[in-house]
Formats: sequence, C-alpha cells, structure tokens
Amino acid sequence: RSESKVTEYVSAEPSGRSFGDMATLADHRAFNPYVSTGAELIWSLLDSATPGHYRESVELNRAAWARLSAGVGGVVRLKREVEDEEAQAAIAQLPENPKDLIMNPSSANLATIYVMAARLARYGGLPANASIEGTYQGFVQVNNLRLTPTMLATAAATLANGGVNPHTGERVLSAREVRYVLATMTMAGLYDGSGRWALSVGMPAKSGVAGGLLVVAPGVGGFATVSEPLDAEGNSARGLAFFHGLSHRFPHLNVFTPGAGVDPNLALSAQEECRLVAKTITLRPGMYTPD
Repeated sequence: RSESKVTEYVSAEPSGRSFGDMATLADHRAFNPYVSTGAELIWSLLDSATPGHYRESVELNRAAWARLSAGVGGVVRLKREVEDEEAQAAIAQLPENPKDLIMNPSSANLATIYVMAARLARYGGLPANASIEGTYQGFVQVNNLRLTPTMLATAAATLANGGVNPHTGERVLSAREVRYVLATMTMAGLYDGSGRWALSVGMPAKSGVAGGLLVVAPGVGGFATVSEPLDAEGNSARGLAFFHGLSHRFPHLNVFTPGAGVDPNLALSAQEECRLVAKTITLRPGMYTPD
C-alpha cells in the first residue's frame, strides 16, 4: 500500500499514551502505526488488499521480513519451521476462513478493531473489502512470526542502508519508504517512552512486547537486542540500558549530533563490550541511565 493510502487511516504523530490505549486523533485516525489502533488499521489495509485471503497477507508480511533480514542464515518462522518452504506451508495450513480460528471475545485486540470500525463508520468504515475476522486473525498470526536477534539486526541494517540489504544487495524498500519508517520510529517507536529515548539515545528504534528492540544508525549500521523484562512503557529494560550505554560511548550514533555517523573510531574494545553487557544484564526495569 502506498504511503498516501496508509495516511488515510493512520497518522504519524506521537500519542504520548501506552501502546494499548484506544485514543485517536479528532478525525478518528490512529496516532501512528505502532500503537495498537494503528497496527490493526495497517493490518486492515493489508486484509483489504487480499480480500477473503488473510493467509496471503500473512505470507506477504513474512516474505517482506525475510527479504529485510536475509543473508545471515535463519528463517522467518511462524512456528518451528527450518526452511522458507516449510514456513510458507505452515501459513498455508491455517484455515481458509478466519472464522474457523478462535475469536477470543475477551481479546483487547479484537475489541480495538470493533471500536475503530465503529469510529470510522461515518468516514466510510474500515478499508474496502477488509473484514473484522481477517484483520484480527492476520494481526494475531503475524505477531507469532519469529526472527533471531541477528536477523533483526540485519533488518535494521537494511533500513540504515537506505532500504538495500547489505548482505544480498537487494533493494527491499524505496528511499521514500525508509524515510517514512525511520521518521515514525523516531517519533513513536518506543510508545510513550519515545521522547526520552530521542533525547538520550537519538537513534530510530522499534520495540516489541516480546522483548525485542531494533535500532537503526542511518548510514552506519543496525543493532538488535532481545531481552525481558519490559519496563512500564512496554520496552525491554535491558535493551534500553544497552543502547543508552552504546550511545553514550559513541555520541556520533545519535542522529541529532552534528556530524552524526562519521566517528572514525566506531569500535568497542573487548573490555568495554564486556563492561557494557555486564552492566546491562544486572538491571531491572526503570534502573537504566544514559551513562
């Protein structure tokens, strides 16, 4: 879907709220793609592109992540597949009709889709051909996709490289798409912790509630950590601590630093790396500091 189609339903504004908050803009668009309302409307757009075939949209999403993260081994999996063909087969084995899967009536995600559909009713409703069931099941299934930390870091490096995978040389995203992704990650990628992150770390980042943290240093490289527990905003406490330390050691990684990305001494000594990791793994949520 084009950026203009996305912005009909999802804006690019920081919400200042938790990721599960159902608040929207005055025109009932979601604040950004990363809060629950925005993520589910994005999935509704994908469902509308493959009407009646939610499995196709899940596979399109899996294949996109596979291209972003290719070149370091590993498979973007739905469950325990070890080959791309097996991962595709696992998605194909999902029921054709999303109604045949469990529709958990107590699910906050399902409730959010109904709320957004009701709010958008006066503006034409959900995207044409999108269904509540297809949107919900696609959203649930794609949240089960699994990548290794190295694959996440490679996806981040692809964004840092302007949309070209540095291992395969394939252009996965256009320069315009990369600008949109990095800008929204900077403003909202860590939910209501995004502003503090921008001030202290200053790199586009996206966290996940499973403990993942994908970080981009444009023109330099990509990083990723995966660790629980989460802090109050839903971000990895140890991941935050690690990148606070990394940015403090290498201020040129901060995109708001004059001359960002051009530090000729961009390397951690083995001793520094050990100290940073040792400091990080002992932290609990809320304990991290910029230094």
